[in-house]
Amino acid sequence: MSFLDTFVSLRDDLGLAVNPRSGRGATPDSLLEAWAEFADRCEAGFDGHLDEYYSLLGVRSVLFAMMNDPRLIGFPEVVDVAYRTATIDRRVVAYFDFDKKVQVERSGIADGLAWYWNYFPGRVSPEFATELARYYGTAR
Repeated sequence: MSFLDTFVSLRDDLGLAVNPRSGRGATPDSLLEAWAEFADRCEAGFDGHLDEYYSLLGVRSVLFAMMNDPRLIGFPEVVDVAYRTATIDRRVVAYFDFDKKVQVERSGIADGLAWYWNYFPGRVSPEFATELARYYGTAR
C-alpha cells in the first residue's frame, strides 16, 4: 500500500469529511495548504470566529496524527510532511502570544496539550478579541 493509500485509510478512520464542493477528501497537501493559510491569517491578524479558529487548529491535529500514526511513520514521505508542518509551525509561533496561556481542559484531543491549542495569535480582529474576552476572559 502506498503512502497516500495509507493516509486515506487514516483519514477515514479519523472520520474526516469529504469536501462537498470537490467531492474529495483531504490529502496531505491540502492539509498543509490549509495550515499555511492559517499562518497567513495569523500574520494579518486573525479575523474569523472561534468555531472557525478551532476548526483550523483541527487541521494541525490531523497533521499531528499523521506524523505519529504507526501506519504512516514507516513511509519516507512522512518526513516531507513533518518538515513542511514544522516550517509552517515556525510562522504560526511567530504570531502567537505566549504570555497569555488559556487554561482549557482538552484531554479528549490526542494533542490537546500542544502549544497551538493553548494560545492565540497576538494580533486579532476586534470581533475575535471580543469573542476571546467573552469565552476566556482574555484582554487583547
